[in-house]
Amino acid sequence: KFIYETSCREKNNVPVDADAAWGKIMPQLESGPIRIVALSNPEKKAFPFLKIAAGLVLICLVAVTVYYFLPARQKTNELLSVLTEDKSVEQKLPDGSIVTVNPNSSFVALHKTRREYKLSGNAYFDVKHDDKNPFIIHVNNLCIKDIGTSFSVEGDPKEDIIRVNVTEGEVQLYTIYQKGITLKAGESGAYYKSMDVFEKVQNDTDSGTKTFSMNFENSSLFEVATALEKQFDVKIVFAKPALKTCRISVKIEGSNLDEILEIIGETMDIWTTEENGIITLGGDGCTR
Repeated sequence: KFIYETSCREKNNVPVDADAAWGKIMPQLESGPIRIVALSNPEKKAFPFLKIAAGLVLICLVAVTVYYFLPARQKTNELLSVLTEDKSVEQKLPDGSIVTVNPNSSFVALHKTRREYKLSGNAYFDVKHDDKNPFIIHVNNLCIKDIGTSFSVEGDPKEDIIRVNVTEGEVQLYTIYQKGITLKAGESGAYYKSMDVFEKVQNDTDSGTKTFSMNFENSSLFEVATALEKQFDVKIVFAKPALKTCRISVKIEGSNLDEILEIIGETMDIWTTEENGIITLGGDGCTR
């Protein structure tokens, strides 16, 4: 209220004579040259800028020198990478091992010191064994560990199955979640990526039959049947669709198809019949 009332009071206007004020200043301007005072000194600012520029040039020269004149031993630490198109490539590794990378495949080193590699596609390995520095190949989430071996790997990324064939020595197949299986000379193994299931195959040259080793852990009966179809080249159907979802955990070693079906039947109370090359699984199973 006080501010409002005070602001409304009439103020006395002070007369201003602009001509008289200008008349006092003019004689001072005409008395001599005007002195100009610089607010900054450009010469002093240029010197720090030149110092910074010279420092940057020096850093660039040092970086280029280090890059081009490093010792040769440091350049050899670059990670190995082999990519093939229509021809196989044989590559000798620093440890003396030899890998033959098949067409349309890739083989890449994952570390400079540890013998770990990533494979996409097919390759054959002749490995120099070293207990202190194991030779490990990664194919998707499958790990293949050398135990003094010559072996081949079929790891097409478009296929659900990864196959390993051992010609000499021994290898171990495993994942971060499963212990997997061990293959010796003359044995073959398979890993199903979608089911996380391992399989061991050994050819019996005397009888001409094949025996398989499988380790199913909480797998559906449909997944088990799919694995058997691929390996034995048979057709398996279900009498009741509900049986496909039944789950089973069973370890099978060195068994043929009839023995495997018998083990599954006893484990899950399932009967099997075969007609015209088609195997039928029936019964109550887990649906009771």
